Amino acid sequence: APIQAFSDLEDCGGFEIVDTPGPNEHGAGLEAEVRGILQKSDVIFYVLDFTKVGSNEEACMFEALRDSVLPLLETSGGIRRVYYVLNKVDCHSKRNDKPMSEVRDYVAAKIRGLLPSCAHVTGQDVLPIS
Repeated sequence: APIQAFSDLEDCGGFEIVDTPGPNEHGAGLEAEVRGILQKSDVIFYVLDFTKVGSNEEACMFEALRDSVLPLLETSGGIRRVYYVLNKVDCHSKRNDKPMSEVRDYVAAKIRGLLPSCAHVTGQDVLPIS
């Protein structure tokens, strides 16, 4: 599916993708640098691990989102575009896992629980990738 943040762009001059370490990977040495990059970003793709949904590690995954990205939404001074990417969906088993639409809705509900009440995130906003 096309990503709306880019669908209307005719010229992507100056367009740059920066892959930062995740909150559980960057350590104290890179924390300030990562925060600075996120604060300057027009678009943030927050990658969530499908294999952790429904596991004991899930709480850590959503705590990292709450602690690292959501404060930027409040201080950005404008509308910050965050896209939630559900990675590793190739590990989804049709026999053992809930349908992907239900997984996306579940993840969206968890994200909504972290956001201010005016924010609206649906399963359609959670982009599954392998």
